[in-house]
Amino acid sequence: MSIINGLNKELDALGEKGVFETSVLSNKASLDTEAAKRIEGQRIIAKYRTDFPRTIDAFRQRLASSAELTNEQKKGAIAGLEASRQKVSQQYETMFNLLGNKEKAEYDFLSFMGGAFNEYQLRDRKISFNSTIVRERYHELAKEIEDTTKQTAAFSKDWTDKANASLLKLSQ
Repeated sequence: MSIINGLNKELDALGEKGVFETSVLSNKASLDTEAAKRIEGQRIIAKYRTDFPRTIDAFRQRLASSAELTNEQKKGAIAGLEASRQKVSQQYETMFNLLGNKEKAEYDFLSFMGGAFNEYQLRDRKISFNSTIVRERYHELAKEIEDTTKQTAAFSKDWTDKANASLLKLSQ
């Protein structure tokens, strides 16, 4: 969980604004700033993805050298860790992929909007386009953001539900 907490803390510190916010879409500098934040977000996710296996190995080392556990407890804890390692690694890899996809989709959108800044107008929080091609691309990129947001939310809910079910089993 410390991995998730650290990742979320660093991503939250970026202060990313919503890509559809009027304050972002109405100012080219804001589009560029938010796009740069998405690049940094991808870098942060990549860092945690790389560090994850080392974190598991460090935890295994701490278990093995713990003075508070008997040898039998150490063996059991290490066996449990190794048994769950592949499943946990797959879950984290899925999470890293989803978060990375979200950051990339938002970056693609923001970069496109920055490049097409003179091709659209915002009025009363509604966007209109000078070109059909630009409007179609906008809708494609917006849908990609919507899809990655839904996938990320579904994964997060499923992971939370499974964790809660596991905690409930432990408490019985």
